Amino acid sequence: MTAKQYLSKIRWLDIRLQQKADELKKLQDNAIGIRGIDYSADRVQGTPSGGMPAVENYVDQEKAIRKQYNQLAYCKRKIIHQIKRLDEPRYSDVLFMRYVQCWKWDKVASRLSITKRQAYRIHDDALAYFEEKYLSNS
Repeated sequence: MTAKQYLSKIRWLDIRLQQKADELKKLQDNAIGIRGIDYSADRVQGTPSGGMPAVENYVDQEKAIRKQYNQLAYCKRKIIHQIKRLDEPRYSDVLFMRYVQCWKWDKVASRLSITKRQAYRIHDDALAYFEEKYLSNS
């Protein structure tokens, strides 16, 4: 895996984390399940459906989703920590702006007060350095 592919995982992780949060919210809404009562229909004697199985399902699913969420969040924190630990501040800045903050090249160059061409060069050097430091042994 190249450094660029590895660092691009942050965007994928952000998407997966949001999906897991949405999934958890939907499960919570289903478990709580406050529904309206239709008084126009015929009265039927019996117990309401849903109830405990829905709550048990929610609890099981919540545990699984939280575990996955924590794994994804850990992976994202690890990548960010690796970027911040680079010895060259410009490398760290460019990689952080580009992959963590998802900035366009114009904004990266503007923030660093350099041209886009210089930003590309620093980015290429930073990727090579990152790959050598973190990915060459794996």
